[in-house]
Amino acid sequence: MNRFFSLSLFLALAFLLAGCTPAATTDTGDSSALGEAICYDPPAPEETADSAAQYTGVITARFTEGCGEDQAEVLTLETEDGAVHCTLLEASQGDLSAAVGDRVTAECQVVEGAPDYHPILTLTVLEQASSAGETAAYETDALSLSLSVTLPEGWAWELADDADNPGIAFWRSDAPELEVTLALYPSGIGMCGTGVAIKQVALSDGLTATTYTEGSGENLWFTLIYEDVDGLPEGAALVARYNGSAALWGEWTEGVYAILSTVQYQGDFLPWADALETAKSDFAQLYGYTPEDWSGEFDPDTGVWTVTFYEEDEDGNRVALETRTVDGAVVGNASDQAG
Repeated sequence: MNRFFSLSLFLALAFLLAGCTPAATTDTGDSSALGEAICYDPPAPEETADSAAQYTGVITARFTEGCGEDQAEVLTLETEDGAVHCTLLEASQGDLSAAVGDRVTAECQVVEGAPDYHPILTLTVLEQASSAGETAAYETDALSLSLSVTLPEGWAWELADDADNPGIAFWRSDAPELEVTLALYPSGIGMCGTGVAIKQVALSDGLTATTYTEGSGENLWFTLIYEDVDGLPEGAALVARYNGSAALWGEWTEGVYAILSTVQYQGDFLPWADALETAKSDFAQLYGYTPEDWSGEFDPDTGVWTVTFYEEDEDGNRVALETRTVDGAVVGNASDQAG
């Protein structure tokens, strides 16, 4: 805990000396992660070189970085010589709508004082992502529910093995231990913030998310929760998770973020809070009271919630009283009372 406090203090002083405030971040972890605010004084005109560099590669990330009015949109290109970061300016020319996965050529101005963030002069799309890549998707016909991402070459996937939180798992074909799950949590998810680095990140296409990262030696635990997903019922969450080698994650962080930036969601179902209130109301009408202990399960194939009520017996054991299934405002299938 002390080392996290010391690092937080150091970062806070650094940002104050730079004369700006981090953009939407509560990070206390790795400052090299995607979405971290980058603060530097723009070079004076006489310090700006007239030369330009040309980079050809695939866009692996598109996000916003910076401080205050100095925020800029950044493209990360994976070239033959490694990753290159270039900033989009209003004066840029070319196809500025280029997306993650597109293969492009970017002509960037070389700026002293910001060697890793070159302003893009022109941007030319050589190959669109739609012409390559594979869609990894979880789908149910009954609810027209779907959750998908686009995987570039070199990645594989399968349906996630979790009935309560349906989704997909994807990984590097040459490093299967780098497995990331992307799942729907119908009743939401709770996170503990103790000892965890929490950060708000900006993904491509206006997507935002909150990440939770915790490391222990060679291992790393990572959770990303998307924010304000169109069509997602209130209380539900789209969550990406990784638990494994910290070194492997560091090598492929930008690639994973690029994939997560392509997420597509569709589907509407009764929110958990509404299902619970409906079941509680029905129980109270029958018995004149409502137990204070309950659990819920969601069936993505039918859209039906199963709500189970519990009480403690004489020995303090948790005992199921009754189960309700809730489909919209309809309550049915009451079980026989236990005992």
